[in-house]
Amino acid sequence: MCSTASGARTSHAAGKPVVAASVWAIVRQLTHAHNGTVTAASRPGEATTFTLRLPFRQSPGE
Repeated sequence: MCSTASGARTSHAAGKPVVAASVWAIVRQLTHAHNGTVTAASRPGEATTFTLRLPFRQSPGE
């Protein structure tokens, strides 16, 4: 694991970043801007699952 300036963490597999901290920061900012949530769940040796939830709002007239 590697720490970044924002406190986010990235892990590496085969020398390549699995999740870039800068991408994670962008996703978090966009999600927050739309009043949504983003979570990550992982277990050692398994894939990480990211869940992005955004509120649903119908356009006027629909």
